[in-house]
Amino acid sequence: MGGERPAEHLVDHFVCIGAATPLQPNANVTAPAAHPSSTGAAISILLEQAWMTENLYSYPPSRPVPEGFAAALGAFCLPSGLRLVHGPAASKQASARKMAPTAAPASAQVTAQPPPPLSTSYACFVFTDDKYSRMYGHCLTTYTRVSPDTRMAAETAFPGRSSAPNSTLSTTAAAVNSSQHQPSGTKCQSGLALPSESDAAPAQPAPRSIGDVAAAAGIDPSSLWSPLCLCILSSSHYPLAFKSALLALNSLASASVVAPLDVAVETILMHLVDHVPRPVAGGPVVRFALHPALPALHVACSSLEELPATDYSVDTLLATLKPRQLIKVIALLLLEWQVVVVSADAELRFAACELLLLLLHPFEWAQAYLPTLPDGPLLMLLHAPFPFLVGLQPHQTAQLPRPTPARLAVLRLDSGELEGPHESLPELPRRDWAPLLAALEAAQARMQ
Repeated sequence: MGGERPAEHLVDHFVCIGAATPLQPNANVTAPAAHPSSTGAAISILLEQAWMTENLYSYPPSRPVPEGFAAALGAFCLPSGLRLVHGPAASKQASARKMAPTAAPASAQVTAQPPPPLSTSYACFVFTDDKYSRMYGHCLTTYTRVSPDTRMAAETAFPGRSSAPNSTLSTTAAAVNSSQHQPSGTKCQSGLALPSESDAAPAQPAPRSIGDVAAAAGIDPSSLWSPLCLCILSSSHYPLAFKSALLALNSLASASVVAPLDVAVETILMHLVDHVPRPVAGGPVVRFALHPALPALHVACSSLEELPATDYSVDTLLATLKPRQLIKVIALLLLEWQVVVVSADAELRFAACELLLLLLHPFEWAQAYLPTLPDGPLLMLLHAPFPFLVGLQPHQTAQLPRPTPARLAVLRLDSGELEGPHESLPELPRRDWAPLLAALEAAQARMQ
């Protein structure tokens, strides 16, 4: 009927995120102190420096990512910052293919051969706007080779012009290229002994590109790799389907380098974003396939009268927590206290946060919710006085307020420990927690 509202899309946006060009240090993420390595001080610092990200491509152009979300995508896809890695060098036959439609820039590429230095990884994150509506991000991180011609921002390469005078990379670049001006036997700030004036090479210009830095360190410039994030944004959360879709897109892009596909990757991407509808509550299952050779994926939404469906299992929590600990965390959330979930495993941490919210049913959490909290200014949220449920990486716990607030609890999934709160927790009515405790104990017994 002409008056019917068109079906909403399962995928709101597809975004490809990578290193900004030219490379610029990310001042919001503190880089660790550099140490001399077998690859040379300049390269060592280059790898430890966190770099700015850039949205290389977004689809569809008719539905742009909301401005506030778009600006934060890089930080949430790479919570510890974008860092280059040292891996296998290029072979003469190595080639690459664009991951996005032909309008995407050449920097949005997935290199198929040789294999990347790190395997792909999958993670989820959540944006919550001022109306408490959520946008889920599903991110697959792979790696693409950095072109030796990749430019570095002038303030990074030239220490005298840096807007950040304490930049470790700038200091090292200056030391490497100005070593001939140092007295014999002195050391640069990286700790490496510098040659005497009689042995000094002629003055060289500060490095202007990745290739310059690599050449100064005596390594193959084609051995440097950069993270490339393929991200699905959706108002719905279907982690199994979206993870499978991203893995399939990445696999198809890699396979297309070896032999042309009967269906172009660009066509597959457009079909996923433009033509797969979002399931309605209590409606039929939505099934879709990305390629004739791949199994179909399906998503569904339970009716409002049913318990909410999820791809996660409570076994995820019971594998590390005791049932009474889990009930205590649920009580903390029901009272709207502060809960921090800590794990080195990004998927485990996110799954735990989602399960905790589901266990509040029929109540809904209407406070701050960030199961992934990137390094940088957003960590100041931990000092906020209002209720929150946030997820942290282990190293981020150093940012927790000291002394710990009386109503803050820290759940450490990797060790199964629950720290806090310092304030006494009111007792839940036995008629409410006793049946839940019995059900959780029975579920944990089945696991054993």
